[in-house]
Amino acid sequence: MGRQEEALAAIRRAAEFDPVSLIINSVEAHILYMGRHYDRAIDQCRKVIEMDPNFPEAYEYLKRSYDQTGDYAAAIEARQKRRQILGLDATPTPVLEAAAAAKTGREYWKRRIEQEIAESKSEGLQPFEYAELLAQSGEVKRALDWLEKACAESDFMMMYVRVAPNLDPLRNEPRFKALLQRSCRVAAAVPTR
Repeated sequence: MGRQEEALAAIRRAAEFDPVSLIINSVEAHILYMGRHYDRAIDQCRKVIEMDPNFPEAYEYLKRSYDQTGDYAAAIEARQKRRQILGLDATPTPVLEAAAAAKTGREYWKRRIEQEIAESKSEGLQPFEYAELLAQSGEVKRALDWLEKACAESDFMMMYVRVAPNLDPLRNEPRFKALLQRSCRVAAAVPTR
């Protein structure tokens, strides 16, 4: 919902009750990432990894934060570590090596898309996450097509459409604004506890 400070206060309150909870500490990193506090998110992920170096969610938020800071080698390292923990193929590929060595964001995201397409042959492709990659690579129309697919398929990641940093390149697009209104109306209709 974009209520960053309230979200941080709530997760920190939860951490008071269970300070060593891996998921609570990882969610704090996720909230920091969504609020574009990438360095703080990286620090929080490192805290979680110190508690348990095999907790995969910490590596997901670490990767995403490094993506945004432009530390592509660290992002790929975190990505591969998460894949290894999850039992997915984490073999280094020339495409990932090129992504890690990328000098520009456009080059990095292009390589990441290549890798995701290759992996999708055996693992499938999540529409929301693919839309994020396309948005970051500058492929606005294709990103919006995939985001609409994510919405139509009720991709659970759509709950982040309002705040996801990777979608920032789409925010001024009329199609994105229309999609945001549709998805927010649907989210508002879902009963809460």
